Amino acid sequence: MSRDTLENAVRWNLIARNVCDLVTPPVPQQNAIQPLTPEQVRRLLEAARGHKLEAFITVAVNIGMRRGELLGLHWQDIDFEAECLYVRRSVSRVGTFGIKELEPKTQRSKRKIELSPFW
Repeated sequence: MSRDTLENAVRWNLIARNVCDLVTPPVPQQNAIQPLTPEQVRRLLEAARGHKLEAFITVAVNIGMRRGELLGLHWQDIDFEAECLYVRRSVSRVGTFGIKELEPKTQRSKRKIELSPFW
């Protein structure tokens, strides 16, 4: 039962008070990001060489996009001549609907990423 549901029950005089008001919610724990070391990246790229996910892994470690953005990439999002790629969609799990391709949450998330000379 959500806070809003109980709030409606108070408004409709079904209950006297919202018990959620008595609770102090826990503070969400922030997990520190631990990026790979250059040596770990080198070993990962060596291990991925020739694998069907080699291109995906190479893009992931070189660009630093979010997981959903990486999974949402299509070949037409990459402009090899202009040496850039475009973030136009994201993939995420949506409740019981499974995995869906969605628009990025904000306009700022839709962006052009310049590719380094590495490419």
